[in-house]
Amino acid sequence: MLMSRFGGTLSVSHLDIDAQRGLVWVIDVTGSVWFTTGVSAVHPEGSGCWWQVQPQSLNSVGIVLKYGV
Repeated sequence: MLMSRFGGTLSVSHLDIDAQRGLVWVIDVTGSVWFTTGVSAVHPEGSGCWWQVQPQSLNSVGIVLKYGV
């Protein structure tokens, strides 16, 4: 479970960590895609804010998720 920017929690189905860029991407149990920034060994919680991404916008920004979904 992760805290969302809306004050609730996210029940995570899939998680991907991009340590080089300090990003964490998750797909929650409802199929929604979320990400946070600023993740590092010093700040494993990242920025503390999670943003929801509409699936149709993923292609427009050139993001490819490797989940086989």
